[in-house]
Amino acid sequence: MALIVSINSCQISKQQSINEERLNIPLIKVSSEQFSNKETNDSEKITIENVGGYAYNYKIQKKVFLSCEYNPLNGEATKQIYLPIDDILDTSSQTNNYIGPIKYYYTISTMKYFHDLYQKTIEVEKGYLHIRLLKYIMISYNDFKDQTHKELFSIDGVFQGCKIEETDDINKLFSLQYPTYRISKITLEQIFKLFKLKPEH
Repeated sequence: MALIVSINSCQISKQQSINEERLNIPLIKVSSEQFSNKETNDSEKITIENVGGYAYNYKIQKKVFLSCEYNPLNGEATKQIYLPIDDILDTSSQTNNYIGPIKYYYTISTMKYFHDLYQKTIEVEKGYLHIRLLKYIMISYNDFKDQTHKELFSIDGVFQGCKIEETDDINKLFSLQYPTYRISKITLEQIFKLFKLKPEH
């Protein structure tokens, strides 16, 4: 009887330890909220928070790209480029929290320039030009066991705050050095020049 009680106590202790560990696992959440400053939906707020257990030593990296893809109607090969953007999510504030909100990123008013540029792509002839903003948040942290974790999130109109796997293409975007561009200054002519094509009219 004593042996059975001892085994049961050991099993209960192990299960309690597993449950406690699960409760202490950090859970990172990234959410996006559009709001209006000067015009409708011209601004955005990104919230990064830990809604799980204790974590510390947060290191957060943000990257924003304008993805431009051109499909000519004459059958030529599709062309695609990625332009690093430095005036989207260009303002931030970080807390000293271990749990709860960790950092905020803001875009104030400049989303209107992307909306305007997008409308102009509809007027492109002889092909289809598709543009979209790719926003990534890479975050690393240490958990209560002092183990280091790294997570990658994608934020756009479809996958807001979606945790994704690191790929070679994404790592290349993060690691390579590019000239940066401002969404408030980019024109269709500039995009086609970067495609090494003549501007469409």
